[in-house]
Amino acid sequence: LALAAGAFLLWMEPRWVGIPSYLLDVLMCLGIWLVTAWLWAREPLQPNFFMPDTLDNLMYPYSDSATFDVGSQFALIGQGIFNGQYFDRALYIALLTYLHMLFGQNLDLMMTAQAVIFAVFPVVMYLIGREVHSRALGVSVAVLIILRGLNSLVASKWIDLASPKMILTDFATAIGVAVFVFLVLKWFREPSKWHLAVWTGGALGLTIMLRTHALLLLPVLIFYLWIKFRPQWKVAALGTVLLIFGMLVSTTPWDLRNRPNGIPMFYVYYYRIEEVLRARYGVQGSIPDAQ
Repeated sequence: LALAAGAFLLWMEPRWVGIPSYLLDVLMCLGIWLVTAWLWAREPLQPNFFMPDTLDNLMYPYSDSATFDVGSQFALIGQGIFNGQYFDRALYIALLTYLHMLFGQNLDLMMTAQAVIFAVFPVVMYLIGREVHSRALGVSVAVLIILRGLNSLVASKWIDLASPKMILTDFATAIGVAVFVFLVLKWFREPSKWHLAVWTGGALGLTIMLRTHALLLLPVLIFYLWIKFRPQWKVAALGTVLLIFGMLVSTTPWDLRNRPNGIPMFYVYYYRIEEVLRARYGVQGSIPDAQ
C-alpha cells in the first residue's frame, strides 16, 4: 500500500505543474497530518500492560506510564514536575501536564489528543523522504508510519508496543529523532546556513529531554561532520561548536534546575551504572543523593 501510494503520487505529480512547489508541500503535509490524526484518534484505546483496565472498564496508567503520569500530577498541584526532584525526561511530563490541564483526568480523551499531536510524525517522515529523494518516497514513508501507528494501537492488547496513545516517551522520542534527521539533511545540503546547525543541536537537546539515550547521536554526527567537510576543518569546527551550542541552549535551563535537586542531566548514564552496582551487587561508592 505504501509503494502504491508513492507510485500514484509519482504518476500524478507531473499533472500539478501549475502549483508552486512550496504550496504543494504545504498541502501534502496538511493532508498527511489530517489523515493520520483521523485514523489514530478514531482507533479505540486498548487495555495493555502499561494501561490496564479495571472492573468498571476504566483504564489507568501502570508501571512506567504511572511514573510519568504521577510526575505530571505533581506539577498540576503546584509542586513542580516530579515533585521538584531530579528527572531527566521532563519534556514529555510537561506535555502530560498541559494535556491534564485541558482534559482533566479523562485518560481516553487525553490519549486521543496526544495521538492528534503525534500525527505530525508521518509529516516529518514525508519531509525526510522529500529531502532525500522525492515527494513519492516521502509519501511512501509517511504511509508506512501511519500504518505502523495504527497497527500498534490495534495490537497493544497483545503486544507491549509503543503507540501514539500510550503514556511512554518512545513515540515522542521517535518524532524528536526524525526532526533531528530532517534538520541534519537540510544543514548538510546548505552548510552555509549556520543557523541550521543551531536548530539541529536544539532538536537534539529537546530529544535528550525525552530519552537521554539520544545523546549518543551527538558523537556520531560530529564524527560524520568532520569526514564530510574535510579538508575544510574550520567549517567542521564551527559546525561542531554551533551544534553543541544549540543542544546546550535547550538543555541548560533544566540542567541547572536539576543540579541542586539531584544530579546533572549528562551524568545520568554514569549515575545509573552506579545505582545498578550498588543495588544489585552491593558495591559501595560516592553516589549523589537523587532525592
